[in-house]
Amino acid sequence: MKTSKISTKEIEILLAENKNLKKENDRLKVKNKTAVSQKKFFKNILNGIPSDLVVFDRHHRYQFLNPISIKDKIMRNWMIDKTDFDYCRKRNQPIQIAKNRRKIFNQVIREKKEISFEEKMIDIDGNTVWNFRRMHPVFNSNNDVEHVIGYAYDITHIKKMKVDLESAQKKGEVFIKAKESFLANMSHEIRTPMNAILGMSQLLSNIKLSKKNKMYLNGISKSASNLLVIINEILDYSKINSNKLNIEKIPVNLFEELNNCEQLFILKCEEKGIRLVKSISKELENTYIKSDPVRLNQVLNNLVSNAVKFTKKGTVNLNIELIKSTKDQLTIQFSIIDTGAGIPKSKLNHIFNPFSQADTSVTREYGGTGLGLTISKKIVNLMGGELSVLSEENSGSNFSFILNFKTCKSPSITKQKKHIKNPTLNKKLKILLVEDNPLNQLYAQSVLEKHIKNLTIVNNGEEAIKVINNQKFDLILMDIQMPIMGGLECTKIIRKVKNIQTPIIALTANAFKEDRALYLQTGMNSYLSKPFSEQELISEISNVIGNTKIIIPNQTRAKKINLPPAMINLFISEMNKNIKLFELHVSENDIQSINRLAHKIKPNLSMFGLEKVIPLCLNIEKCTKINKTEISKLTTSISNMIQHLK
Repeated sequence: MKTSKISTKEIEILLAENKNLKKENDRLKVKNKTAVSQKKFFKNILNGIPSDLVVFDRHHRYQFLNPISIKDKIMRNWMIDKTDFDYCRKRNQPIQIAKNRRKIFNQVIREKKEISFEEKMIDIDGNTVWNFRRMHPVFNSNNDVEHVIGYAYDITHIKKMKVDLESAQKKGEVFIKAKESFLANMSHEIRTPMNAILGMSQLLSNIKLSKKNKMYLNGISKSASNLLVIINEILDYSKINSNKLNIEKIPVNLFEELNNCEQLFILKCEEKGIRLVKSISKELENTYIKSDPVRLNQVLNNLVSNAVKFTKKGTVNLNIELIKSTKDQLTIQFSIIDTGAGIPKSKLNHIFNPFSQADTSVTREYGGTGLGLTISKKIVNLMGGELSVLSEENSGSNFSFILNFKTCKSPSITKQKKHIKNPTLNKKLKILLVEDNPLNQLYAQSVLEKHIKNLTIVNNGEEAIKVINNQKFDLILMDIQMPIMGGLECTKIIRKVKNIQTPIIALTANAFKEDRALYLQTGMNSYLSKPFSEQELISEISNVIGNTKIIIPNQTRAKKINLPPAMINLFISEMNKNIKLFELHVSENDIQSINRLAHKIKPNLSMFGLEKVIPLCLNIEKCTKINKTEISKLTTSISNMIQHLK
């Protein structure tokens, strides 16, 4: 066989090609080494990112998962080229998770934009996990979505914080409602007996008493009035802190308000031998502004009251000065200046703090809650101003504030509530009194029998409905909180079921404005807050009935009633009934009736000096099981008191 010879030239060519191949191989080795190094680098970076990170192809198959997304390496490798449906089946997760993810993935492909969403899952340990996820499109050179990057953050702790915050907020709301309920109940519990105390004191003042007894009576009236002021301050402070105090804007004449304020304090100033000096800019005398007369008076009265209280000699000046006037707006400065004790410099920064007074000895000498200035400052703030003070110890004080007001026209006289100084009623008026408290019944009866001849008294709303079915009345005086059926429910039946439009006045111990608005919405015509005086009651009846259409007879003197024995006899009668009721409810194992009865008798027990058994009443009122021992102690104490009174 003939062999061919390779020429030298061909050998050189082969050697050259081999050399080139070697160079290319070395280059590819370097390139491959670089690629492996880069791959390792990027893989380390992606694996090191402290969040859930994955990469999908355009068919929603996993191409990469970092250890944060799935910790198990074997599971990570298994997931390559798998879908979320495969994952959910493998891990026993709800298939709905895969459906939701696929829907969002398709939206990313379709809309070519990043989409974020929250996702709830259960991990392998059975714990609930929340993730905030994003799907981000990656485009090729043709601007088509080639891959989708998915990344997520664990927001479980944020969700937990949110739940905890909402729970705390709900607890706070429950606490606020409980506080408001407590204050409303406290107001009712105190105002109800206070109505009887002040009312009976007023009736007793019409009876001829010895000088000593008059002194005792004045002490009772003054103490009860002071207690009422304290209750009102606490309620106002609570309303302000709960953002429930609203400022009205109705026509007000500052000249009239100034005179009203002067009348309140002129006698006290004369008693102390100091002068009360008032002044107002002449332009304001016949001008009406839009403001809240109740709250404005509250601030002025509080500041003047403090000035009079702490001034032993000299003057108290109440000045209302026009600072600036435009077409429909006035800027007015109010200042109360006294020559009293003044405030130490070290105390000036704290004078408006709640429950604070310039010195603890002030509370002992003058009394008070220390809330007056706090409330006044907050009211002025709500009206758009700032209450400030200039003072020096032993040189007096100057409290002032500036407010802006819109001017308005004088209100129509027909729209104003009539204030009748000496109110009288047509004696032929038929009035129904719906009231469960016997002492309040007695007080109202004693007042009304001076003015009318036809008065019917019932103990609750249910009795009122029965009476109304058989009789017609000119007016109904309705208590709010009563057993069996309260005043609101009774009024709804009268208005909506019976379609009776007889005027109704609410007699309420609830002090909150929201409650009073509810009474009017329910269909009542007006309301009167307990405690109320004889003049307030008769004046309110006159306003509601329309006193101008009634022929007013000459007022005759009421027959004198020896009230203390009447009160005692009524107390004995009622308590004997209550003892029998306790025995009946115990025999019937009726704990709810026992609770209500214990609540009902508290005010009367307190009035007749049985304060020691009030804690027993409270325990019985709140108990969920019948405690025969405590009930026996209570009824025995009441029986002993009855024997003593007899």
